[in-house]
Amino acid sequence: MKKTAALTISQARFQAFAELASDWFWETDTQLRYQYISSAEAQYQAHTYQHFIGKTPIELRSYDEQKQQKKWGRFINFVNNHKEIHNLEYEAKSHDGKTFWISISGKAQFDENGNYIGYMGIGRDISYAKQRELDLQKEKERAEKANAAKSDFLAVMSHEIRTPMNAILGMLELLEDTDPTEKQHELIDYMRSSTRLLQGVISDTLDFAKIESGTLKLELSDTHLINLTKNLVKQFETQAIKHGIEFECAIDRSIPERINCDGVRLSQILLNLLSNAFKFTHEGSVKLYLTKSDNHIIFRVADTGIGISESDIARLFEPFTQFHSRQKGRQQGVGLGLSITRRLLNLMGGSISCYSTVGEGTEFIIRIPYTIVENIDEESVIDDAQKQSQTSLKVLVAEDNIANQFVIKAILEKRNYTVEIVNHGQEAIEALSNGEYDLILMDMMMPIMDGVSAAKAIRAELGLQNIPIIALTANAGLKDKEKCLDAGMNDVLTKPLDSRLLDSKIKQHLFSSE
Repeated sequence: MKKTAALTISQARFQAFAELASDWFWETDTQLRYQYISSAEAQYQAHTYQHFIGKTPIELRSYDEQKQQKKWGRFINFVNNHKEIHNLEYEAKSHDGKTFWISISGKAQFDENGNYIGYMGIGRDISYAKQRELDLQKEKERAEKANAAKSDFLAVMSHEIRTPMNAILGMLELLEDTDPTEKQHELIDYMRSSTRLLQGVISDTLDFAKIESGTLKLELSDTHLINLTKNLVKQFETQAIKHGIEFECAIDRSIPERINCDGVRLSQILLNLLSNAFKFTHEGSVKLYLTKSDNHIIFRVADTGIGISESDIARLFEPFTQFHSRQKGRQQGVGLGLSITRRLLNLMGGSISCYSTVGEGTEFIIRIPYTIVENIDEESVIDDAQKQSQTSLKVLVAEDNIANQFVIKAILEKRNYTVEIVNHGQEAIEALSNGEYDLILMDMMMPIMDGVSAAKAIRAELGLQNIPIIALTANAGLKDKEKCLDAGMNDVLTKPLDSRLLDSKIKQHLFSSE
């Protein structure tokens, strides 16, 4: 009687645990048909499992699960070999024809003689977790689509704005060659300044989007640090004289001439800091110092401007943040410059800090790691430049925009080059089939045949491997550049076209000494 009572208590305890547990227990026969399910009668469960009795998991699969042949092939192999089942997740049919997700684990059972008698294990309803997983996947896909749409929108906007901007800046450069009066010179300067401001806003917005999406990459190259700094200083000397501000640049003798870094991004960082210094300094001075410490170059930009409060410094590097609106009215730009500066420095492995006192001035200190590049033969550079100035190149330009055709042709002819203009890639191929050229400038997006397709055809079908092809594109993305280079182009220039950079690229690809 004691043993019977103990057995009854044990059975009641097990039954209570089985009914209260979120998991349920199951047993099958040798054919894997469910013979026992602990919660078969539990009406409070999300799903009842009474209809499982007498059926196998394979018979209880949903229509979608029946398509997963590889998954269920592995399951059958496990069962035939009496292996343990661990967290098999599948979509099952409920008694009313609906579907829900369960997870089962179990192990084979044998009698005292070692004969296989079926499986036993536990099951769990995972419909809620699976729904969350599916919802997260949908949200991820929706976010990826939104991000792709944003990238496409930015690429299109970049192209549509940069194309006419290229024509405007090119026209201004040509206008300066017409011997304008002093007043006209002043108007040209105002126009160029406004256009550069618009270009800066577009570039900052695109850079921020690329940084946010993780697609912005540094392009390391041999950078003449001293010349880079001096060129930046020249850009601000006229502004300093015009506003009566003392401008000083001091470069320590220990600073190496050439370093391996992304010169374009370093220029962008310094340009942004100096622009802000001049923007908020009405009197006094702006100073730029270059020093060296260990394996870092230190740049200090100090001004005697209106200063920044301690509370504002804490938010200074947040995107879309602008200060000093009461002191100087609405500031130009979108408030991305310093945010981009810090993120670029993070990519470089550098840092930036700010120290300021309201009414006294501000100092920014940036540190970047560097590696020295050995000096190249300066005489060969001079010889290359002389060779370029004395040579008349025959240049083929593929460009569909009429205004840009006029500008590019005028800029090249000013350099004593012979220029032929075509409207799309197919015309470029025809021109190359009928004549010889020293250089091809290829727009990326054109009707009939785009620049990428044309470049591939020039290299593969025409077999012209040695002629340099430089892309001229209003698309500023890294993927666009990679697409051009993969097609066989030698270099990529982004519109608005910088004529000095074009000269540099022509020298690099046509006149550089072996």
